[in-house]
Amino acid sequence: MKNTKFLHPNTLKEHRLKAGLTQRQVSSYMGFNSEDRISRWEQGQSIPNIKNLFKLSELFNANPGELYPEL
Repeated sequence: MKNTKFLHPNTLKEHRLKAGLTQRQVSSYMGFNSEDRISRWEQGQSIPNIKNLFKLSELFNANPGELYPEL
């Protein structure tokens, strides 16, 4: 059986770019030391927990459903 990765479709990168922010700036806002987690979220490799999802929603002035339409 093939090992396929499940990706979580999202619009995080589009919202970040629209806000004129870098991954580093978002990472700093979220309280992280590096932008690795932001990158994984944008690529759909992982998803933020509920607390972080609401922080992103606040930062991007978007509801969680806009950031993750398929959740």
